[in-house]
Amino acid sequence: MPRKRKSNLANSSSRARAAKLARSLESEEDSQIRRTLDAERHAAQRAAETFEHTQTRHNLDADRHAAQRAAETPQQTQARQVIDAERHAAQRAAETSQQTQARQVIDAERHAAQRAAETSQQTQARQVIDAERHAAQRAAETSQQTQARQVIDAERHAAQRAAETSQQTQARQVIDAERHAAQRAAETSQQTQARQVIDAERHAAQRAAETSQQTQARQVIDAERHAAQRAAETPQQTQARQVIDAERHAAQRAAETSQQTQARQVIDAERHAAQRAAETSQQTQARQVIDAERHAAQRAAETPQQTQARQVIDAERHAAQRAAETSQQTQARQILDAERQAPHFNK
Repeated sequence: MPRKRKSNLANSSSRARAAKLARSLESEEDSQIRRTLDAERHAAQRAAETFEHTQTRHNLDADRHAAQRAAETPQQTQARQVIDAERHAAQRAAETSQQTQARQVIDAERHAAQRAAETSQQTQARQVIDAERHAAQRAAETSQQTQARQVIDAERHAAQRAAETSQQTQARQVIDAERHAAQRAAETSQQTQARQVIDAERHAAQRAAETSQQTQARQVIDAERHAAQRAAETPQQTQARQVIDAERHAAQRAAETSQQTQARQVIDAERHAAQRAAETSQQTQARQVIDAERHAAQRAAETPQQTQARQVIDAERHAAQRAAETSQQTQARQILDAERQAPHFNK
């Protein structure tokens, strides 16, 4: 009776067991040689693939990896992640600039396709995982690594924004505003203070590195943004903002040195002069009414000591202004003072 022939499955299992045994007996040099040969063979196979074959292989690999990861223990998952991270780092370190650009394009397209296919639950879960991963990476960074990451992030963000359409810019700003509002609403008072210190230092560093053209452009953008925000405020929001601004300004001024105070006053005076020079007569009248009401409210709330201190400061300021006047400016001021006092005398 002829011997029964082994099935293909049995032959395949036998080959797999033999290969596994051979690998367990390999030296480190033999393992490296085998991996190199395998990598070259796989590269040749992939280069000869059709588009359909590539998609089929990707699907099979994805299914296989998903099944393997689902069966992992937490220890195996951590070990795999360490090995993957080291492998990816080694691959990227050996890349040419062209290979890096090509990989980034492929990664971006793959991430976009994955996110487009996500459900809302999957999106939320991914964002939580990403946030935890980024936080862990940043907590383990050295100061040099942090600076290098910030430079890379800034360049990447600048490139992304430069390529945006106006619609994409508006959509990003809405998303950023909602994200920032949610983050700030969840902050503790300590986290808020820490964020404000970091923001202040970052803004100061950015402004110190600006050219005069960049400073002017930033001021125009800031003014337009502030105007748009204030125009959309409710009366309650306006009052709340004014209280916060007043407290912030008071804290900043209390911490100033005499030199910083003088420098701020010069800058404020120049800014106010430029604003007033550009006003229409209607805007001037409206500003004067608002200023008068504000000054009256401030004076009504003063204590006698605060009134005396203000009067001393006002007298010194007026004296300094008058001492610096030209004869023409003195005459013009006297005419304005006379016109302003005339209604009181008529009464």
